[in-house]
Amino acid sequence: ITPEQMLEALVAPAARIAPGFGRVTVVLKSGERIEGAFDAETKTDVTVTTNNTAKTIARSDIEKLEFGGISAMPPMGLGLTKAELRDLVAYLATLEKEEHEGH
Repeated sequence: ITPEQMLEALVAPAARIAPGFGRVTVVLKSGERIEGAFDAETKTDVTVTTNNTAKTIARSDIEKLEFGGISAMPPMGLGLTKAELRDLVAYLATLEKEEHEGH
């Protein structure tokens, strides 16, 4: 997880949903809409399951992603200054780095 993703999760928890935990509507550049379970994503594509069929869609074909449902988490960024949020994300990133390094 990147610091930017951490910050987004704190400030706008409903903006993105982790793969396997929600529904997504993919709007293709052609205008077609694909709705289904948000299963996976990479830098190059997104996988959505509709009617028990997984469909991998190239990001280059996607106009936008619309994540459905509302996160159960309230926004945590309220009440913190931008500097405090940056400090919190920087601290969380160091914890994750230490965990990966085996400390």
